[in-house]
Amino acid sequence: MAPTLPDISSMKLSEIKSELSLYGLDSSTMLEKSEFISALQHARDTLPRPTTSYKEVEKEESKKKEEKRKSSSS
Repeated sequence: MAPTLPDISSMKLSEIKSELSLYGLDSSTMLEKSEFISALQHARDTLPRPTTSYKEVEKEESKKKEEKRKSSSS
């Protein structure tokens, strides 16, 4: 059974952006949160579900930021 996706309206903008990137969508032209929400809802409704979850991407991005922070403070 596939994991349940979080409700988009309760997600942080960074989480929405991460999930959009999993669908291969460019969000650089979006300005309002409503645009991000609409795009993600459309992606969920029409595109195949990515094999990686946005939580996994968030963890990877956090790890990269931590490594950068450690290397810049040395």
